Amino acid sequence: MKIVSKVLIGFVIGLFLLYAAACTFVKVKQESMIFHPVHLSREYKFGFKGDFEELFLKTEEDAEINALHFRVPDSKGVVFYFHGNAGAMDSWADVSETFAKYGYDLFIFDYRGYGKSTGPLSEQAFHRDGKFLYDYLLTKYPENKIVLYGRSLGTGFATKVASEANAKLLILETPYYSFQSVCKHYYPFLPVSVILRYKIHTDLWITKVNSRIILFHGTADDVVPYSESVKLSKLLKKHDVFLTIPNGTHSDLLHFPVVTDTLRKFLN
Repeated sequence: MKIVSKVLIGFVIGLFLLYAAACTFVKVKQESMIFHPVHLSREYKFGFKGDFEELFLKTEEDAEINALHFRVPDSKGVVFYFHGNAGAMDSWADVSETFAKYGYDLFIFDYRGYGKSTGPLSEQAFHRDGKFLYDYLLTKYPENKIVLYGRSLGTGFATKVASEANAKLLILETPYYSFQSVCKHYYPFLPVSVILRYKIHTDLWITKVNSRIILFHGTADDVVPYSESVKLSKLLKKHDVFLTIPNGTHSDLLHFPVVTDTLRKFLN
């Protein structure tokens, strides 16, 4: 009996130590688990089509944001684009061609640690950068001609900016209810509310957005669960739009006519 008790106690202690190790690992390594940047040298030359300007904007003493500003003739406004968690602008900025078809300029940037952008990481720093860049665009465009667009990770950051502004429109592609909610989906056995430093509460900010909102998500998304948008949709205003894309994945939604037709309608 004593031997069984010792084995059981040892087993419980072992499980506890494994659990504590898993929590510690996620707490320490969470930034490398969340952010998957590609780094670009300062000398790297972007080779995109169209008329664009490369900018280096110093947001804080120890941070500089690299951005690209694409322009089209007789622009109807500008799309301020927050990209996803992987890569850098060299693989994201070709989205400018999509919005050029609708008659819009594009302003896109790399987060700290991505591409040529620099600066220490924190959720608060990302939010400050978003507000700084929005204020920069206000020196170039009337506020009613600025469209905020968030893709995946960027949806939370775009919503935060929109909650403190009066942009023309907020567009969210494959958003999450909160980043904490997504992490609970992937790590239901961990106390993510305690160890996660990046909460990114889209759910709290979206209720403060005055702009009209277009939200779309595919049912076959294997990165951000479709259920995240279903929860978010319950917080939308009466005239906001929620598009469900049957069989749409995380990366193909702009190929669906219902999405492109909706974007064309609201951007025009």
